[in-house]
Amino acid sequence: MVKITLSINKLFKLLLFSALTCGSLNAQQCPTNITIVSDDDQCGALVSYLVAGGGATQSANGVVNPNGANGLTGWTNSTAFGTSWVVSGSGFISSYNSGSMSQVIDLTTMGMTDAYMDTLPAITVSEQYMGGTPNVGDTYNLTVQLRGEADNILATYTTGNVTCTAAWQTASHVFTGYPAGVRKIFFQHTGDDAEFWAGNYGAMTTNSTVTVAVPTSTVVQTTGIASGEVFPIGTTTNTFTITSEDNVVTTCTFDVIVTDGQAPVAIAQNFTAVLDGYGIATVAAEDINNESTDNCTNLTYSLDVTEFTCEDLGENTVTLSVSDGTNTTTATAIITVVDETAPVIVFEDATIEVDNDGNVTILSEEILAASTDNCSVATYTISPASLSCANLGPNEVTVTVTDASGNSSTETATITVTDATAPTVITQNITLSLPEVTLISINELDIDNGSFDNCGISSYSLDTQVFTCENIGENTVTLTITDNNGNTSTGTAIVTIEDPNAYCPQTVGIEGFDLNDSIIIYPNPTKGSISFDAGRLIVSKIEMFDVSARLVKSFDVAASGVFITDLSSFNAGIYFAKIYSADAFVVKRIVKE
Repeated sequence: MVKITLSINKLFKLLLFSALTCGSLNAQQCPTNITIVSDDDQCGALVSYLVAGGGATQSANGVVNPNGANGLTGWTNSTAFGTSWVVSGSGFISSYNSGSMSQVIDLTTMGMTDAYMDTLPAITVSEQYMGGTPNVGDTYNLTVQLRGEADNILATYTTGNVTCTAAWQTASHVFTGYPAGVRKIFFQHTGDDAEFWAGNYGAMTTNSTVTVAVPTSTVVQTTGIASGEVFPIGTTTNTFTITSEDNVVTTCTFDVIVTDGQAPVAIAQNFTAVLDGYGIATVAAEDINNESTDNCTNLTYSLDVTEFTCEDLGENTVTLSVSDGTNTTTATAIITVVDETAPVIVFEDATIEVDNDGNVTILSEEILAASTDNCSVATYTISPASLSCANLGPNEVTVTVTDASGNSSTETATITVTDATAPTVITQNITLSLPEVTLISINELDIDNGSFDNCGISSYSLDTQVFTCENIGENTVTLTITDNNGNTSTGTAIVTIEDPNAYCPQTVGIEGFDLNDSIIIYPNPTKGSISFDAGRLIVSKIEMFDVSARLVKSFDVAASGVFITDLSSFNAGIYFAKIYSADAFVVKRIVKE
């Protein structure tokens, strides 16, 4: 518990006294409840109060600005001629003609109730004065009036005109036994200088004082906070036990209610929010707060928007609210939402077939469609973006996926180019006339009529290239085309063989033998020697032709039986043997390996 002897409220100049009832100086009472706004930059208010009791002591000084610390505040300055009173050091000084300074003190501002003043407590007035230099014999006068509510004068004290000296003197008076109804005190000092100089060289005053006698007692505070301390925001209940000089004990209670009159100073800072892998960024109010201040420390913060997505990329204005529980202030900031997450490439090695033109166009959007990004993919690129028959087989390509914020991912992949397109075979029918040798050959280009392939043709082949008398009429031939990648296609054509000159004789000899049946060739195919077995048929001559109907060998026989010739020097291929017997001949096909 705190023991308090009644004291002056030096901070507010406001003393709250108990109402003393029935004119008894032994009655005690706490002040009424006090409501006050918090001090600047404090989470509370410095509050002074007075709990009154029996006995007698002096109240706080009721004179406002008694020493000139606040200039001429509180005083009414008047003069008939010459300059006014001014502040000089820790007091006031008059000028070269008689001039006055005065103020009217409302006793309620000193905490005096009407009921208490009607108990006629002693009122003490005083003031110090001295002469100004160089002539200190200046004139001074103090006049104090006790007035009623309507400014009616109930009692007066005056020093009259006195002559100052070079030392401070005190004028004082105690009012007692005055009429009831005193509510105000008129306080006035008058002075002028002895030199009558321009400026301020007259009488000087300081420590102007008006006090009222108040009861004293021993006061013990049992709950609450002592006078002159800082009371927190909210309600503080103060309880006192008051023991008078005659040991009469009473208790009283009052509340000090401090309201928070200072709003927080909200200070926000800009912030950059980075989207996560799901395209979301969460911002806390603490990220935006930039050391906001308040007289109290129990601040809470909130943001009007805390979650951002890909749709918020760029600058976003948010509002930070700062609350101390009573007052709320706001500040705005810019949250810049950025995306720093690169796309995730989803791509598998691919096998792509060249088209009919021999090209491969890589559709990156399709191949990379499974790639993902936390926001959105802007572009897909593959380099090189196109391939052709020249790139058959595996090819390493670079794939890049870029999102709308410019983040990109790059990887390498393998695209295997294949050609499964067979050549397109176009043939033409032809008609040929046998020459005198009765053997004619054709090549693939004779049958081909503009065949093509997307990656180029490697080879042509015909199943039949040489025609003899045996082929007179229509013959179906097959043209086989193989492209550069092993794909093949076939087409047929009609080769019509004619013998307009009747070069083809009968195949029955003069002996009546059928040459086709009578002559046997073996081994066929052969790698070297080949035998012609004519039996009893007399063979006159044998001629050998290649597939171009070019005569490559000829020898006379003129005998029957078996004839052997060596073909080991011949290139591998198809050859034709034209065998003559009398006026007939036959053509046999020989394969040289």
